[in-house]
Amino acid sequence: MADIVKQIMDRYAGFSLKSGDDADINSLTYLDFEEPEDQPPNGGRLVLVLVESRILDAIDGETPDQDLLSRLERFKGDLRAEGMHTRFIRADLYDGVDHKDGLTLLALRRFLIDIREAFPRFEGVVLVGSFPEASLVRRWSWASPHGNASPPWTGGTPHLTIVPESVSRRSEIVLADLTGQWERLYHKEVEIEAWLANATSDMGDGWRNGETILDCTFTSNDYKTGKLTFKDCFYVDDANFTVLRRDDNANPQLIVRVRTPLPHPEVAPEDRSSVNVTARPDISVSRIDASNIAYDPSARKQGTNGERFVDPQGDPNVVPSTDPNLVPANQRAMFTSFNPLLERRLYNQYFDRNHRFRIGGWSHHELQAGVISGTSDFSAANYLGVLKEAATNFGRDVTVDQASPKDYVDFLKTPPAFKYIIAHSNWQISEFDGDYEPDELQSACGGSPFRWKYESGAFRPSFEGQGKIVDWTIHRTLFQHGTNKDAPGCLMIHGGCDVNTVEGTHSHTHYSKYYAPWQNAEGILFGSSAVALLSRAKTFNDAPRGMGAGLGTGTRANFGNAWRHYYDLQAGDAALAPVVVQNKRAYFWSITGDWTLRLSNKNGLGLLSLEGSEIRDEVIHPTQAWIGAWNFDSSRDRHKGTGNYDGSGQDSIAVQSDWGIAIVKHDGTRWTALTVAERDTWFGQWRWDATVNRGRDSIRATGHLTDRRRDQLLVTSSWGMGVLSQSGNSMTSTRTYESGTRIGGWVYDVAKTVYRGIGDFDGDGHDEVLVSSGWGIGLLSLEHNRDIAMRKTGDRLGSWVLDSSRNRVVSIADFDGDGSDEIMIRSDWGIGILKHANGGLKSIAMHAWDSDLGNGCILSNRSQFRHTGRFLGGNQDAMVLAQNDAWFILKLSNDRLTVAAKLSEGERYGGWRFNPAQNYSRAAVRMRGNDKHQIVVNSRWGIGVLEVDESRPTVCHALHPYDDVLGNWHLTQTDYIAGPCKTSAASDAETLMIWKRRP
Repeated sequence: MADIVKQIMDRYAGFSLKSGDDADINSLTYLDFEEPEDQPPNGGRLVLVLVESRILDAIDGETPDQDLLSRLERFKGDLRAEGMHTRFIRADLYDGVDHKDGLTLLALRRFLIDIREAFPRFEGVVLVGSFPEASLVRRWSWASPHGNASPPWTGGTPHLTIVPESVSRRSEIVLADLTGQWERLYHKEVEIEAWLANATSDMGDGWRNGETILDCTFTSNDYKTGKLTFKDCFYVDDANFTVLRRDDNANPQLIVRVRTPLPHPEVAPEDRSSVNVTARPDISVSRIDASNIAYDPSARKQGTNGERFVDPQGDPNVVPSTDPNLVPANQRAMFTSFNPLLERRLYNQYFDRNHRFRIGGWSHHELQAGVISGTSDFSAANYLGVLKEAATNFGRDVTVDQASPKDYVDFLKTPPAFKYIIAHSNWQISEFDGDYEPDELQSACGGSPFRWKYESGAFRPSFEGQGKIVDWTIHRTLFQHGTNKDAPGCLMIHGGCDVNTVEGTHSHTHYSKYYAPWQNAEGILFGSSAVALLSRAKTFNDAPRGMGAGLGTGTRANFGNAWRHYYDLQAGDAALAPVVVQNKRAYFWSITGDWTLRLSNKNGLGLLSLEGSEIRDEVIHPTQAWIGAWNFDSSRDRHKGTGNYDGSGQDSIAVQSDWGIAIVKHDGTRWTALTVAERDTWFGQWRWDATVNRGRDSIRATGHLTDRRRDQLLVTSSWGMGVLSQSGNSMTSTRTYESGTRIGGWVYDVAKTVYRGIGDFDGDGHDEVLVSSGWGIGLLSLEHNRDIAMRKTGDRLGSWVLDSSRNRVVSIADFDGDGSDEIMIRSDWGIGILKHANGGLKSIAMHAWDSDLGNGCILSNRSQFRHTGRFLGGNQDAMVLAQNDAWFILKLSNDRLTVAAKLSEGERYGGWRFNPAQNYSRAAVRMRGNDKHQIVVNSRWGIGVLEVDESRPTVCHALHPYDDVLGNWHLTQTDYIAGPCKTSAASDAETLMIWKRRP
């Protein structure tokens, strides 16, 4: 199968949009973890992640835990869980002396256009690292009451203004609108004429309606003109006018024909039918870029003895100095030394937080909306409506008015998953007018700040002088001290002016150190707990109403969907169309962070490991998220088995729903689906869950039924019985038995044969199937298509008299440790253990009810036989027997069961207070990786991991109450403990599998 994405990438090697120019795109190549066979389907949802080539290079001093590539690979798996097929691409772009960022961006846009033509469901791109920006310059005609700097003009009364303005120095619409006319509008440098004029008195106010110019012939005797130059920009000229006369003499006169219809030169034909004509995005775009903020103080700034302002661990230093002017008044100006390790740390912590947000790491908090205002000009409550359209189940609101910087830091730690900041801002700072004490701010930030005060002959870290400002000073302090590392992740909107503006876009290339230093939006993204931030790149006063509603269009709607929904609402707003100043305000808003995120994420399936004395998540998959082509929903899907189905040495998980069946696994990096099939799919000769049958298929067991190398599924239906084995990306049947088929001497009749269990009864490495009927019992070898033993009711099996209608199988396990399994069976008389021998079955142990097994264990027909496992180590399985006042660990000693260990009522084992009436064994799991199974227990209080021993007291390795958070898993009483799952072929340690039944 041809790799279409690679074919398109190859076409762009050495690509230049302008003939004769240096290449805009040097190369586009896959990241190392991309597999050639992992082809996005033509009709599938496709997302591209473009990664700046530079940030993938090795860094001096980098440690293994700072690896970015593994986090990007995990991100790929997270996107697949959202149902998105992805390609992660290393982008090597132009970085020469020519200032042509916009041209390079257009070259990338050409690439995305070709991708969209090949993949109709191409949804968008995430840019990781430094990429070129689109800077918009717009000119329009309006009646402005404001003054003007260039050409200079004194405001006060409305006057005709036709002046170009850099309206948005970061506007993702250029890259996102794949059908617009943006290539026509790009200029490396453009000189644009500007006009300012007062109307003649005879015109009165008839030439305008408020600030909107009416279709008219405008006359003026008082006007000014000039030319403004802009570099590297997209020029949208919406000024529709003609100068009919201009006399620059003693009696100046200007006559301008102004027309109301706007040209909309950027808008694609298909978007011109909107009531408010505006370009609209075809895909979603967002940026994750730490390059503008990963700077330390200049190395030339040193103390008396060569002390640096930041120590090797990245913490602020005390710097002795005799020069009180060593640090400039504007301390941001001394951060000029790029630190690639800091940049790497910023990316890594962001992607760690992104992953935790996706898997429901903070889902134990109720869904809340939170708004903070930094000024009395804006009430926080007024912006709740923007957020709360996203869902109907919001809990308590969090609002903070007239906040201080310290209040802001505290707000970042609060749990709302959707937050709004409203504060007077610019491209580097946000202002919070409330009062605070510098020491309180430092304490809230978790440590010494990246700001210094000269005192007693040294520069000492201090927030004194920070004033009302929140900037990278505060955000980097939060980052360095890990203050927000565990704060609940959130989607965020910042409604302040110019938060997303890129300073220097007209004068510097995006890879220059002078480009966007100390950038506000990036500082917030990497220093707070945000995973995605919508903000404006314009001095303006509007709220992106409709973003919340966009998230509310579906449970899986993402931030990019909301951004595009906002554009659709703006295009459908007829009232905006005549207000030329505002009618394209959507262009100002862009996303920093990851647009693919949805608002609500819940735990679904967890694999938990034992770390010291705590249970922690090793892997979590969220509910209502995809594993390959399986739409996993933990409240709907049913766990049907765990085993080494693909022969890799790692366990996979069999999942069944009313729709179909899947075999899924975590391969150490991401979740994958080995098999996904709906009802009526043919697996070889077995028609899975056939609708022509009565009832549904049942997965009876997992075992080595016909293959010693891998586990298989034993399935039954009203048609018969079969063995299913993983084969490629599907399953096949290795055995099928229609009802009425003879397996050796046993007639398999679905109406009469009862499945009792499986085990390797003859020690040949294959599991046999134990069945019964009114006639008797049989051990069936499906590998050899024969029975290895059949006994009828009334037969004496050693000392045990078989009664197939009244005997019940308690457990199948290797009780004597010889490598073959035995059957523990019970009757009205007592219990026995049956062993296969010489083509038959014989009893090797028997105990009547009321027998004394020692150590206070009186066998009762009310005794509860729980789990079996290697609880005592070695090769011999033991049984947990639960009674009213104790649990007994029973093992086979010669021809009788004996008590190897006892757990008594009221005893404390570590921190676990044992109560047999309320404690339940849920799984036998080798969580410590030794030769013993531990017993996972639960109660009304929580869960624990107990380990028993014949010669030492029982140990509790871990215990957790319900509502505890185990890493990123929120433990609740309704969680289903599904049993062990071996995630590594190289280790004997097993994880505990747990499902969220009520997310």
